Amino acid sequence: MTRTTSQDIALLLLRFVGLYLALGHGLGKIVALTSGSGAGIVRMVDGLGFPAPALFAWALALAEFAGGLCVFVGLRTRVAAFFPAFAMLVAAFVNHGAMTRWLAWIGLSAATPEEVRAAGNPELAILYALSFATLVVLGGGRLSLDERLKGRRFR
Repeated sequence: MTRTTSQDIALLLLRFVGLYLALGHGLGKIVALTSGSGAGIVRMVDGLGFPAPALFAWALALAEFAGGLCVFVGLRTRVAAFFPAFAMLVAAFVNHGAMTRWLAWIGLSAATPEEVRAAGNPELAILYALSFATLVVLGGGRLSLDERLKGRRFR
């Protein structure tokens, strides 16, 4: 196996992160928002301080679901990966308080252990963000729709 072939296989495997995000997180949000039971998602987004929380709840759901699916199949991979990467950074640092957790861990924050625990664990969101950021930089590889559609224009 040549180095470029192994790199393309590695990028294909990494793109499976998009499928998991789409089905494991985004689909549930899309179903909740379309069925009228997404008030909890909208409240969570509102609690983060976003204006127009319903709009941003939809943006989050679409970033996870549509962005994840596009990343998985390798369709406009770099652009598609940017949106879930950004959403996961917001989740890690704003919703789960990653910076507070780290500063408390090294002793530079006055946050109590209870406050740190209440914020949740940012690890999964950070792993998602790093995975998608890698795909923003590298693209989907030769085993992607991007490669199959190279030189063609969308109609």
